[in-house]
Amino acid sequence: MAIIGAIVGFLVGIAVAYSLVEKRLNKQKQEHLEQTRQIAEEIERSHQSRIQQTVQSLQVEQDNTLRKVTVEHEDALRQVTTEHENLLIKIIEDRDDQLREITNEQQNQIRESSAGIEQNHDSDLQENIQSLQQKHEAELLRLSEELHHNYQAQIDDNLQALQEKHEVRLREITEEYQNREVEMQFNLESLQEQYESQLQAVNEQLKAHETQMQATIKSLQEQYEGKLHQTEVPQQQFIDLPQTEVPQQQFIDLPQTEFIAPAQIVRQAPNYSLAQLMGFVQSQDAEARKLAASALGKIAAANPLRIDGQRGVETLGKLAQDSSPEVRQTAVEALGMIKSEKVIPLLQKALRDTDSDVVKSASAALNKFKFYRRIPAFKAKMIHGKKPRR
Repeated sequence: MAIIGAIVGFLVGIAVAYSLVEKRLNKQKQEHLEQTRQIAEEIERSHQSRIQQTVQSLQVEQDNTLRKVTVEHEDALRQVTTEHENLLIKIIEDRDDQLREITNEQQNQIRESSAGIEQNHDSDLQENIQSLQQKHEAELLRLSEELHHNYQAQIDDNLQALQEKHEVRLREITEEYQNREVEMQFNLESLQEQYESQLQAVNEQLKAHETQMQATIKSLQEQYEGKLHQTEVPQQQFIDLPQTEVPQQQFIDLPQTEFIAPAQIVRQAPNYSLAQLMGFVQSQDAEARKLAASALGKIAAANPLRIDGQRGVETLGKLAQDSSPEVRQTAVEALGMIKSEKVIPLLQKALRDTDSDVVKSASAALNKFKFYRRIPAFKAKMIHGKKPRR
């Protein structure tokens, strides 16, 4: 009866361990889903901030260009007006000088003529002076009207030319603004497409992770059922056993290595083949890659000179460059367990890692090689050349 009670307690312990492992896997699944939601929210926030930054930068550029154009047109108008004013002043001064010369000449002529015939031609002189004054006034009016007309025509022509240039410039600016709006719309559409593609990729990763988790749960269930079948004892053996008393010391001295929890089964290398571990290396879950690195290190440490060990070293070298620092550290620690000179360059490369824990593990692994005894070449050949005993 004591043996039956021990076996029943053993089976109950296995069931409790299985339920604990199942709870742990569900908890990991929920944490992974929460991480993916946070990643999706961060991507959406960054997408919106990029759109706002592009719109603000385009608005600032448009305002600066409009300000520059208006300042340039105002400077051009000022220059043109100043030039025309200077020209008008010069023309008026020239005409005044000419009129002065004409009046001086006429006055000289009048004085010369009046000196000879003052007494006889007073009336004629007065008439001539009046006629000359009238002509002078008419000439001044005509010149002032011509100058005003020319000045007004030049101002109108310059204003029209400036308006045409300003309208052309405004059209170019509006076309550039429309092109910028088209580019903005195109960029927004491309950003939306990238965001949708990233969301689809995240969803696909979630689906792949769910399928992988389901596969691992199924494999754990199969292993658990296999262990249960191995530990089951037929009832006939208990009937045929003689009813003898067994000392309690025998139960105390029994080795406690037969019970293996499912979490430990995942971490044991012999339960998985090299092909299965290579599949775990390609997994998107960092925990699976970490477990695969540990298992490959045990396989390569047990058989460093065989083909499986060499493949394990190559795969661990790739995992030492993984994106996850925990995976890199586990791969470096696994390389430190392998007594082979091929791992030394990989460990030296890991010394330049950005993570301090990886660097510490690499330096500790390299220090171990100082105390390892090198395998001679002829001994290695003998190990390769050994045939399995039948």
